[in-house]
Amino acid sequence: MLVLLDLSHNHLSGTLPDELFYGSPLSVKLNLSHNHLVGSLPATIGALGTIVELDVSENEFSGSIPASLGSCMALTSLYIQGNFIHGYIPQSLASLKGIQHIDFSRNILSEKLPNFLETLKTLKYLNLRWNNLEGEVPMTRLFANASTFSIVGNKRLCGGIPELQLPRCTNGTKNHYMAWVKLVILIGSIQDLIVITCVF
Repeated sequence: MLVLLDLSHNHLSGTLPDELFYGSPLSVKLNLSHNHLVGSLPATIGALGTIVELDVSENEFSGSIPASLGSCMALTSLYIQGNFIHGYIPQSLASLKGIQHIDFSRNILSEKLPNFLETLKTLKYLNLRWNNLEGEVPMTRLFANASTFSIVGNKRLCGGIPELQLPRCTNGTKNHYMAWVKLVILIGSIQDLIVITCVF
């Protein structure tokens, strides 16, 4: 009947056993932070379907964020900061309708900010600082208030509210310009073809 397990601030090492998650009654909290755990976060972590708080921060985990975390629909707090997690933020986390706190800071996450982060109505604080994220930062909902999120240290982000002091996004303008160039070239080629056909 164990519903809460806190093994934080020890010297635990090795990888996480699947038995920790399969058939687990944990529904309140699992805290494994500040240890020396390694390996990937297993897909079986999604078996903690009723867990409210999950903290695996300040370890040496690598690999990617498992998409199965989207099955933990009771989560209100998710802490994975201070590891070596890489890849992208999975779209499956959009299922976390009650999530309030997300901290993925100080990892190696890359690619663009997923759109669903802007639509999570219960999200109160999002920490993505010191990763390799890129693309445009939204300016609505959570991203409209600089005190509710942090993206410091992501050098390839642009846009966002003025307080962030990020460079303006130019990709959209560039792509629009290139589209016009291609259209002009296409029209010119068609005209040339018509002229040649008529002459022939």
